[in-house]
Amino acid sequence: MKSILLASAATFAFAGAAAAEITFSGSADLGYNDTIATGGGDNNFGFYSDLDITAGFAAELDNGLTVAASLDLEDLGSSSNGQSYELSLTSADAGLYYGDTAFAAENLWVSAGSMDNDGFSEADGEEALRGEATFGAVTTQLSYVLANNAGTRNAVEDANQLSLAMSADFGNYNVVLAYQDASSEAAGFYSSALGTDGDNGDFTDAEVFGLSVGTTFSGVDVRLAYAESGGASSTGLSASYTTGPVTFDASYVSESAGADNWDLGVTYADGPISVTVNTDESDDWGLEGSYDVGNGLVVYAGLDDAGEDYYLGGEYDLGGGASLLVSFAEDDDADNGDDEIGAQDYQEGTTIELSFEF
Repeated sequence: MKSILLASAATFAFAGAAAAEITFSGSADLGYNDTIATGGGDNNFGFYSDLDITAGFAAELDNGLTVAASLDLEDLGSSSNGQSYELSLTSADAGLYYGDTAFAAENLWVSAGSMDNDGFSEADGEEALRGEATFGAVTTQLSYVLANNAGTRNAVEDANQLSLAMSADFGNYNVVLAYQDASSEAAGFYSSALGTDGDNGDFTDAEVFGLSVGTTFSGVDVRLAYAESGGASSTGLSASYTTGPVTFDASYVSESAGADNWDLGVTYADGPISVTVNTDESDDWGLEGSYDVGNGLVVYAGLDDAGEDYYLGGEYDLGGGASLLVSFAEDDDADNGDDEIGAQDYQEGTTIELSFEF
């Protein structure tokens, strides 16, 4: 009888596996960098390697719902590797997500320029529960961070920092409403996905509210947004216009506390050439460009952070998911973490890196 039961269970398990879609993907890097980052930053120095693997599982149930799970194994080539996962149950117009998943306001909020007071929390390893649903032209999302009080395994987990957002399209207008509750537990939450106490610099304890409206007229994309947090507010207006190969972007944000923010940008993209010029207020500017040489080779060069950062790099597509990177970057102010210089996020110093995607 035991043999019959085991055989029946095995048959059932394999039948379920056959109905499920299982995928594996990943990337691997092997490189060398010759510079210790300015100010003790976090770029690689010497020989380094990295391996990331993602496993995905999905199955469509008889009632039309889809159940899915993903497992990310990150930085397997280093001594400080991490792992994260996401479970989901979705239908055509609704979904429930658990694990390392984005927060509601993070997903739907749309700003208008560099607003100081729209600092909605961004997920980075926290365990979260998020639900979403679409009714006609209105999409609503709600999420909670699953944190505990003391940052230890033994504490009882509770729902922390409500995040609520709605996005609606009314004719030619898009309206976004977002809110997050204040949190007093962010510094002590425990992430079982990471296996350590949380350390997320993009998690905001404050209560934040935002309202954003966007539309298009005469080819100009315009957005007006208001956000408030901690007794201060930001009111922003942004506009974007494309004519031929040139795109113009501009924004102005009035701040109730501190200096106002404004940004200007011009991008030219035609054939193999792309050039971007941007300025952030009075003394921060950037000039960056790329040229597609052909045969898989693209060359990048630029000045950033008001000329404090500069870089030159080439990326060559070897085919089959493999690529070769050679770059040189200088970071004179160390404001960007020494591994995110320019649009390509180059590391400081000279870097040679071979990458694979599979």
